Amino acid sequence: MRFLIYDDECDFCCSIVRKLTSLSSKSGITYIPLKSPKGEELRNYYNLQNVNSVIYLDGKDNIYIKAIAVLNVFRIMKFPYNLIYLFKIFPVSVLNFIYDFIAKNKMKIK
Repeated sequence: MRFLIYDDECDFCCSIVRKLTSLSSKSGITYIPLKSPKGEELRNYYNLQNVNSVIYLDGKDNIYIKAIAVLNVFRIMKFPYNLIYLFKIFPVSVLNFIYDFIAKNKMKIK
């Protein structure tokens, strides 16, 4: 089973998850709040207690964090949204820089 663990205390994050949910209804992703009992359970199981970012578990014991997590969610979506996965050609450091910039400025972006 696939899980996307997200910060449910962030309005921006919640609005993105709502949009993703409507676009990926048949993808088999379960969206779990970061601080929920299930979110805590998964973070403890995978030793991710210090991760305060989006986490994607693909059901094959692969763990993705930050920008790569988001890209992997888009990867399994329908066309044309799955094309966003092509951004994976950029270095992870660049993608995470962009992710961190958006996370830092999420209140202004919303």
